[in-house]
Amino acid sequence: MTFTKTICLSLTLLFLSYFAHSQDDFEPAVAKQGDFIPVFIVKTNLLATIISQNPFTGEARLMFEKPLSARDASVFSLSYVYANPIYRVTFKQAFDSLGLDVRVNGYRVQWAQKIYFTGNLRAPLGFYIGPHASYYTTKISPKGEKYVYATFNFFNVNLISGYQFTLYDMLAIDFYGGLGYRYNYVRERDGLGSPIITHKLEELDIWKFYNFPVKISLCINAGYAF
Repeated sequence: MTFTKTICLSLTLLFLSYFAHSQDDFEPAVAKQGDFIPVFIVKTNLLATIISQNPFTGEARLMFEKPLSARDASVFSLSYVYANPIYRVTFKQAFDSLGLDVRVNGYRVQWAQKIYFTGNLRAPLGFYIGPHASYYTTKISPKGEKYVYATFNFFNVNLISGYQFTLYDMLAIDFYGGLGYRYNYVRERDGLGSPIITHKLEELDIWKFYNFPVKISLCINAGYAF
């Protein structure tokens, strides 16, 4: 099993195990003070549609959060990755001049487990802290060339902390920051029969910043609360 499949399967199994978990004391209706408490939240990140971990791509992202008890909730996220306007301005014209129809696409999966600790609120509202993991991969290849490509792979694990609230008992706003570890690398192949070469991003001048192993996260998500 490839590294990519292993990461995706592991994050999916973690989400499903937490999603299936329930506790008898969880009452999804209202908190003690009468506030609306969601039983499920679907969110996205509008900024990610323009720029994501790779500055030349954007993400169409959906995030799903489900409270599992009064104090914890699980989050699972899926993204489709595509070339953003920055890529189209900086690279696409150059590829077109060479007669290359280059495709850029990929995906990202994320998982987080939130522990909520605001005394008068239940999950998924209030302040929280918890682990977060993410795997991102993007493939760049000429159309029709199965064995000529480069894939950019970003893996990170973090400890995040943030705050989530609702407006009008419907709109969920979630913002958080975090700190963790990241490992970024590229896999390249030049044609049928050629070896797949794996190297770190810092070997490319344009990616010097991505050599730094510390991952700093800042994020604002918004969506619909049920």
